[in-house]
Parts: sequence; C-alpha cells; structure tokens
Amino acid sequence: MINLFLLFWMLVVLFTVIGYMRGWQKEVIAMSGLVGAVAALMQFGYEMVSLFGVVPADVMTPEQLQDVRGRQILIQGIFFAIVAFFSYQVVASLAVSVAGGRFGERIRAGLERRIIGMLVGAINGYLVVGGLWSLLEYVPIPDGYEHLPVGVPYPFDPNIILRPAADTLAFGFTEWLPLGIMSPTLWLILFFVTFFIVIVALI
Repeated sequence: MINLFLLFWMLVVLFTVIGYMRGWQKEVIAMSGLVGAVAALMQFGYEMVSLFGVVPADVMTPEQLQDVRGRQILIQGIFFAIVAFFSYQVVASLAVSVAGGRFGERIRAGLERRIIGMLVGAINGYLVVGGLWSLLEYVPIPDGYEHLPVGVPYPFDPNIILRPAADTLAFGFTEWLPLGIMSPTLWLILFFVTFFIVIVALI
C-alpha cells in the first residue's frame, strides 16, 4: 500500500535535489508553467471533466466514484502531466537558450545559484506532487474545487492506494495541497506574478 504522505515528502526532496542540480534559471521557468497549470485547472477544471460526466461530491457513492471520479482524475492528470513535462523539459531549455548567457546575470553562478535552485525546486516538487495528490482529494465544481467528503474513498484499489484517515496528520495536510490552499483568482494572480518574474529575468 502506498503511503501518500511519505511519498509526497520523498518526491519533494527529490525535486529539491533536481533544483540544486539544474539551477534557479530553469526552475523558475518551470514554476511559472506549473503555477499556470494549477490556475488553469482552477479556472477550467469543471468544464474539462464535464465532458466525461460530473457528479457533485455531496451525492457521490463509492460506486459512482469508481467510474466518474476515475475518469475525472485521468483527464486532469494527463493535462497536468503534459504541462509539467513541457515546463521542465522544453520551455525552460528554450528560454535559457534564447537568453544566452544573460539569463541569471543578477545572481552569481555557483553556490548561490544552486541554493536558490534548490528552494525553487522544492516549491516545484510541492506543485507537481501536491497537484497530482490534489486530483485525488478535490472534486471539480463550477467555482473551482471542493474537498472530497470525509469517508469517501479514492476510486482505486484500497490495497494499492488508500485515502488517509480523517484523524491523521496526512489528512490534515490535504488542506494545504495546491487545489485547496488558494482560490482560483489568487492562483491566476500568482501565475501572472511568476510569469512577470520570468519576463524580467529574460530581458
């Protein structure tokens, strides 16, 4: 059985190490794309999954979850994974190439660049892993997302992945996952802020 809370922190540490190795330039561009992906889900997640059927969280049964929720998670997960991949592997590399040696001149190369990359990498790890976990814990509604009711399981085999019990630290942490921590408007504002930072860095 997968311990989601432990897995979350293990992967965040992994992203932190990756950020240290890649440096802050690529990481901050990736962060902009990841924030944009979360903002897009918050704004259009309901419309996206409505193509596959929507059941309000407060009337869901385990049987409905196995079908409808499974398809919701799949389509959102594919969208999020594609944006994350392109943010990390394509957009970041292209931006650094276009900027030449100018990108990041304000921060000296070496340890400072890597430490900042490590911090941004940790944030990116939270956005990637927390974003995917959010898709299990939150249900799309017209105004964003709402927390899955207590006692409703994930639409997967409980022998493989089990939702944290309501009285555990892991369940309390789900309130701090990306889809639950801020409103759609705040995520949209955050996207524009991070995008502006990238533009300024590229100039």
